Amino acid sequence: MSKRAVVYARVSTEEQGKGYSLATQIESCRRYAAEQGHSVVAEFTDMYSGTELDRPGLTDLYRFIEGRTADLVIVHDIDRLSREVSNQAIIEMELSRAGLKLDYVLGQYADTPEGELLKLVKSGIAQYENRQRVERSRRGKRGRAEAGYVILPTGRAPFG
Repeated sequence: MSKRAVVYARVSTEEQGKGYSLATQIESCRRYAAEQGHSVVAEFTDMYSGTELDRPGLTDLYRFIEGRTADLVIVHDIDRLSREVSNQAIIEMELSRAGLKLDYVLGQYADTPEGELLKLVKSGIAQYENRQRVERSRRGKRGRAEAGYVILPTGRAPFG
């Protein structure tokens, strides 16, 4: 049976949004929907950290589904929905309460205890990878500052 699908794609920054990641995520989700026989009725994107719950595109998605005009949300991969295990659970709970199923193009998680465990493990790995990346970035910035290199502002307060 054909379902009405909503696509959600996310990158962490506006700079990343200028690249190809959003477009390739959306195309991947569209292809998945077509393969499953679903019709895409809306697409939402964010250029916002996956560690945050308050994201403009996610908020727009919630508003859209209030009208119950969709049956399913498709996301390319688990870390595109969230990079925090607790936030992942909250988003999934909200979508479930709205009566929507959530599918990931990369990784089909059965509605079983084993499927839930696998999803939790993959979500935990995404959270771990993100924290490692943040630590490496901070360490690199600190090293540059201590070495006397000027760090140009990027819209955020300069480091150091």
